[in-house]
Amino acid sequence: MLRSEIQKETGLTRKTIEYYEDKGLIHPKKSENGYRDYSTKDLETLKKISIFRKLGMSISDIYQCISSGGDTLSSVLRKKQHQLDLDEKRKEILEMIVKGESSGLINEKVSILEVEETIYEN
Repeated sequence: MLRSEIQKETGLTRKTIEYYEDKGLIHPKKSENGYRDYSTKDLETLKKISIFRKLGMSISDIYQCISSGGDTLSSVLRKKQHQLDLDEKRKEILEMIVKGESSGLINEKVSILEVEETIYEN
């Protein structure tokens, strides 16, 4: 398939498709005239990438998922869930500040949050 067909099928721009190629997410063949020939696999991969990006996944996470055949997707999901949990705790701390809670209690919550962040990173 030519890039114009891929663009029409995926809704992605030429520049975006080239970016994903540069990042090693797709590997179209190049014909003698220099045109890229995208396979059905490339098309399906670009559709997945588009969905993953809309869900806020990083290029490195997407690369891991694609290169592992989807095996790391559950790992990415766990990481996202942990991030959401931490964001919820940050929100709760901000609400405490707005309500005028004591700085001692707020600092205690912040310390717990920092420990949780550190534990997950290691």
